[in-house]
Amino acid sequence: DAANALGGQDRVAALQSITVEGEGDAPNVGQNRLPDSELPNWKVTEYRRTTDLTNGRTDMTQVREAQFQFAGALVQRQHQGLDGDVAVNYPPSGEAARGSETQARDRRREALHHPLPAIRAALAETSQVSNRREEGDDDVVDVRTAQGDVIQLAVSRATKLPTRVSMLDGHPNLG
Repeated sequence: DAANALGGQDRVAALQSITVEGEGDAPNVGQNRLPDSELPNWKVTEYRRTTDLTNGRTDMTQVREAQFQFAGALVQRQHQGLDGDVAVNYPPSGEAARGSETQARDRRREALHHPLPAIRAALAETSQVSNRREEGDDDVVDVRTAQGDVIQLAVSRATKLPTRVSMLDGHPNLG
């Protein structure tokens, strides 16, 4: 139903890439000085993420400015990507460097947070869709990809459009 609400399964499958641009805030979770203190925040003044849906690649660039006291550069330019199972980092020198397996996993999973890759993952023959349930006005399912990533995809019962994509994970510091 969600693929049909977005123009049909053929149209969703035919998409080759998506690009998201914008600006916003990026708080440093767990980096506040005291538990009750405000989180230190980065103001993201430029952001661009392109996801190549056909070839499993992403490219992200951003400029962020520290809105808190910081011993490093107050303005940071970041550029990182994913090519299949390989994370790629572009330091300020511009020379591409291979990232870690953890970075590759995190970037692959982050790409699933956009509704279109999430819907495509749910439709893939190699994925498993299970645990259909109702949460408020949404129908929610768990989607397990061929790589073992699991997302929760919520779809409005009224419009059949995706309303959110979420993922549960453990963190060494946050639990």
